[in-house]
Amino acid sequence: MPTSVHLRIQKFRQQRGLSQRGLAEKAGISAAGLSQIESGQASPSVATLEKLADALGSPLASFFTEQGEASFRVEVLTVGSRPVFHAHQGAEIIPLGSRFFSIAFEPILIRLNPGGEMSDQPFGAGNGVEFVRIQRGRALLTYDKEQFEISEAQSVFYDPSKNHNWTNPFDGWCELLLVRSR
Repeated sequence: MPTSVHLRIQKFRQQRGLSQRGLAEKAGISAAGLSQIESGQASPSVATLEKLADALGSPLASFFTEQGEASFRVEVLTVGSRPVFHAHQGAEIIPLGSRFFSIAFEPILIRLNPGGEMSDQPFGAGNGVEFVRIQRGRALLTYDKEQFEISEAQSVFYDPSKNHNWTNPFDGWCELLLVRSR
């Protein structure tokens, strides 16, 4: 886990005046797990990062990049220049959110290796709506005990507060463009 991720989580928690136990309860994770994440001893799953971002009222991208102040009207992003977070379930997260503009949605690029998954079990995180488009390959969405195979160039909308999970049980890697409403 990049050093700055665990330190940023801790910083945001402290800025909001939350104890580790308070943030853990708000995020629906264990206090011991949060302690391990903040100390850099554990690498959180994509699901855990989403839960922490929601509980802190922060975009997921804020865990990976410094926020700045907009001094221009256009922000051009290059995927290769964005930080990549390697989760322990064979998933990579590349935040595509703005470093300067506060917006009502957050785009995230997720790459799943064969056998990779966003979490080790279905989870509910966030409010609003999530939109996912499969950029490459195919993935399996488990949603409220149903499974949907989503292939390249297909998209899906769903309520992220319901139990869901993205997995890649297939031979090739896949790439998902996930857009979360905030």
